[in-house]
Amino acid sequence: MNFNEQLFDKTRKAIPNITTRSISRYMGKSDGYWSSMTSQGSAITTDALLSFASVLDFIRNESPNKQLTELISFVENEVAHRMTYIDMPNYRVRKSILAAVSRINYNAAPLAPLPVLVGF
Repeated sequence: MNFNEQLFDKTRKAIPNITTRSISRYMGKSDGYWSSMTSQGSAITTDALLSFASVLDFIRNESPNKQLTELISFVENEVAHRMTYIDMPNYRVRKSILAAVSRINYNAAPLAPLPVLVGF
């Protein structure tokens, strides 16, 4: 089962009456986004996942449930993986890129803790 299928399955468990059109809208996209991406075998974009997580968090604040919390965690883990995974065989370059990402994150929110760097 690929990521899109897992995401849809977890979303249906958390929000049983949701449609693919609603998922697309929650992702900040047009109604046909989900269907288009899955029919093409394309991954949902990171930007769409971030929008989706934001809407899910709002829904969770209104009516919390365990499945919704698990869904948000699933989306967050996927985004974190995408942001830290670099397909670069050169260890020093990969390490430099991840250090630059950490500096940018720190400068954007200096009071926030630095992200954990994974993939060395």
